[in-house]
Amino acid sequence: MPEPPVELLAWVNGATKVKRLALPVSLLVGITALSGAFVAGNDAGRAYNTFPKMGDTWIPDDVLSMKPLLRNFFENTSTMQLDHRILATATLASICGLRWATRKLDIHPTVRSLIGTTVVMAGLQVTLGI
Repeated sequence: MPEPPVELLAWVNGATKVKRLALPVSLLVGITALSGAFVAGNDAGRAYNTFPKMGDTWIPDDVLSMKPLLRNFFENTSTMQLDHRILATATLASICGLRWATRKLDIHPTVRSLIGTTVVMAGLQVTLGI
């Protein structure tokens, strides 16, 4: 059986590392999207339409004001909005971190391009959200 090209083996090795790094980033993207669905479903996006502050403060006074505490994450407009902003910022940072972590890996040019495109799209999504 002939040996596969060395370049192909390096790409497979690099793709394995990308997959290991991308899985937690993908999980964070999914959680952020779910959080965005709660914000949209409760019309929480209209309550605080200033960025980075929420109104005149960084953290609204009524965050975590509902009892039991868990209700805040599903019904409290301020908590949902703050939660989504934190998640969106962390998601963008993690996607940029993925790009930075893979910059020296030997990966297929298409994979490298897709990671770069993901950074751009995440930046656009955060900009649209603001």
